[in-house]
Amino acid sequence: MHFGLIAFLTLAGSLGLLINGMKAMSEGLQKVAGTRMRNVMQAMTANRFLGVFTGFVTTVLIQLSSVTSVMAVSFVNAGVLSLRGSLGVLMGANIGTTMKAIVFSALGFASVSIHTFALPVAGIALPLLFLKSKQAKALGEFLMGFAILFIGLEFLKTAIPEPTAEGMVFLRDLADKGFLSTLLFVVLGMLFTVVVQSSSVALATTMVLCQSGIIGYEMAAASVLGMNIGTTATANIAALVGNVWARRTARAHFVIKAIGVVWALVVLSPYLHALDVFVQRSHGASPYTDPNALVWALTYLHISFNVVNFLLLIGFTPQLERLVTRMVPSRTDADEEYRLKYIDDPVMALSPELSLLEARKEIIK
Repeated sequence: MHFGLIAFLTLAGSLGLLINGMKAMSEGLQKVAGTRMRNVMQAMTANRFLGVFTGFVTTVLIQLSSVTSVMAVSFVNAGVLSLRGSLGVLMGANIGTTMKAIVFSALGFASVSIHTFALPVAGIALPLLFLKSKQAKALGEFLMGFAILFIGLEFLKTAIPEPTAEGMVFLRDLADKGFLSTLLFVVLGMLFTVVVQSSSVALATTMVLCQSGIIGYEMAAASVLGMNIGTTATANIAALVGNVWARRTARAHFVIKAIGVVWALVVLSPYLHALDVFVQRSHGASPYTDPNALVWALTYLHISFNVVNFLLLIGFTPQLERLVTRMVPSRTDADEEYRLKYIDDPVMALSPELSLLEARKEIIK
């Protein structure tokens, strides 16, 4: 297949639909569950396990771990959440975001056509968008975003070009360099996630490539590990305009993911073999040979990686706090003070719901 300008624009447009659907879905949920989300976030305490639960629930509600991580950075920046308290929230957000992988595997790559449920959902959403009720409109935005997301995924599946013989030889050469190949695909997965600003979009794209037979199990698994690092870019970018505590929180998010990728790379071969055995028993096919089984293997990899990483690190939050404090030292004594910031806090610009809350606080003050 010749991959010309039209084919490239079709591919880019498919990705655009996917990203826009994810954004609309998240913003709709933020409006529907705005008050509930704020109450959940305000329930955070020094209890690390409650923090994990808070991060998990918040991410499931708003469907974007990057928003949860930015919220954690914002609260630390404002002085209403401690650095140590934010670590549990970040770990919970990492687990919460894996729920979308299950949805992608169960719906986006099922034998049933996406149009059979995506278009009816869009039909349900359409009249809701014209109602006066803000809650109904927000629900309509969420449902429309859901439909657009999966329609974009369907277009993406058809927009990916068929692999050529030369392309497959090139990929085989890349995959035959041992551990260097693994590191290469970790970096590629990380960079792609930084570009699209969503690990879920990157994961869905990787699943499409796998189902098309373009990349294999080991390469895809390495890419998924890289995506887990790339997703920390949003919080780190937001923290650039925050105080030293916000930067430490964002750096902690990166450190948590990086530590996870290190241990996963050390045990990658037996790890993938264990997932292979599990997928064969649960789905009747091997991810090494069956593209649909490979999609599920990546889902289980994404989930197990974040759950195991949480179990390994939750007991070391004091040590993580000290590590990131050394990594991001204070420049002046004033940096060590928590400072309340409302409308002046530019980090809040990434979450409209929180911006409204802070505006109300500023008026009351």
